[in-house]
Amino acid sequence: MQVYPNPSTEYVEVALENGSSTAVDVSIYDGTGRSYRQVSFAKSGSVFRERVDVRSLPGGLYMLDVRHGQERAVRKIIKMY
Repeated sequence: MQVYPNPSTEYVEVALENGSSTAVDVSIYDGTGRSYRQVSFAKSGSVFRERVDVRSLPGGLYMLDVRHGQERAVRKIIKMY
């Protein structure tokens, strides 16, 4: 899984490639565990690429939690002011 650009001011793009076509669920949390955003995207082919808007988030460090079927990946992202 790739997450870019990082740091970002407007969006982060989540990209992954595999054979599964199940939905991709993305959540953004701050360091205290407070949830800021939860979105679900359909995945129809082997390649998934979608932008997640971070413009409304206060500047700081966040955890991007991506779940796809039984798989899960967590990445740190930085939202610039």
